[in-house]
Order: sequence, then C-alpha cells, then structure tokens
Amino acid sequence: MIIFAWRAESKLVMAIGIIWLGHIGWDRFFGYGLKYDSDFKHTHLGDLNKGNRSS
Repeated sequence: MIIFAWRAESKLVMAIGIIWLGHIGWDRFFGYGLKYDSDFKHTHLGDLNKGNRSS
C-alpha cells in the first residue's frame, strides 16, 4: 500500500498505509497478533488469557 501510494503520489493513501503499518508493528511488539473470531484475546500467537504465547 505504501509503495502504491508513493508511486501514485497520493498523500492520503500514504498516510493510511503508514498508520496501518505502525499499528501492525505496535501489536506485534507487544505480543498481540491476528485476532480470531472466537475471542479477542485468542490470537495466532497464542491465548492471551492463559499467557501461553507460542510462535
């Protein structure tokens, strides 16, 4: 998305892409990952309720 925005010279899409990338990085930094529908704290990195995070 960021590369597309850079090539298209779209400041709005560039801003959205940077915010999105930062949000993903922030989640990964703190050990959160992709959320499953079963529970918000059930991620692809493990169950946050139990504290078991497997990569």
